Amino acid sequence: MTIAVGTGEGAPGARIADDGVPRRLSGVRLFLWRAAVAAAVLVPWQWMSGRVLDARFVSSPTAVAARLAEWLSTGFIWPHLWATTSEALIGYGVGVSLGLIAGFVLGIFRVLSRAVSPLLTGLYAIPKVTLAPLFVLYFGIYAPSKIALAAVVVFFLMFYSTFNGVRDVDSELIESVQILGARTLGVLSLVIIPATADWIITGMTIALPYAFIGAVAGEIIVSAKGLGYIIATSANTLDAAGVFAALTVLMILTAACNEVIIRLRSRARQWRAVSRHVESM
Repeated sequence: MTIAVGTGEGAPGARIADDGVPRRLSGVRLFLWRAAVAAAVLVPWQWMSGRVLDARFVSSPTAVAARLAEWLSTGFIWPHLWATTSEALIGYGVGVSLGLIAGFVLGIFRVLSRAVSPLLTGLYAIPKVTLAPLFVLYFGIYAPSKIALAAVVVFFLMFYSTFNGVRDVDSELIESVQILGARTLGVLSLVIIPATADWIITGMTIALPYAFIGAVAGEIIVSAKGLGYIIATSANTLDAAGVFAALTVLMILTAACNEVIIRLRSRARQWRAVSRHVESM
């Protein structure tokens, strides 16, 4: 079995200098760049709303900001925010756990992976949103059906990331460890898991937004609470400001969670670098 790990040296906020060395933007400079990007979107949107575009359908940044302020002042948003966050994160945890287990098992046992590969490929090809009615039938209209949908979406992303990582481990390295007397658990802990760490963390980073997509998609189809519920009810009443306000909350929430994952990834890489330095001493 072969497993090669991508180094993934790039990181958000990094830039390439003339000497080809990645350098990280300073906090103020990065903030200014992000503010410029936001202004490039919001200023034209505000100007075109009511002039070029029908405000009933595109709303405006000021209207969206007013709606957000209203939700915050009345406390309307908090139960919906908690519902979506809990559904997405629980589904994320379940999907990551199952994806890791399946990825390691099928990556290590090739005969088993060949046997179930057609089934997994077929299931992966199914649009996950089409499973939402089944989950509603099985688990009802409340949180469990949204958790299940988020978990399924995350599972496949995590599974294929882990599976490909395991398959790319250097077979010669595995053989060397086995010659030294390591058994299956030893090979797993000493070679396979460290070699697939970047694959796993990358998969976790990619899968996080999809957990929220799964949860919100389930809420849009049928729910009594959540950001997806707000989006659906606002769209049905032609309340564009409500739709964009809910989408803004979702974007901020996902970005915050993603930032946590990125920082954990950075810490993990620093720890691995220190460990390798200590081992080489």
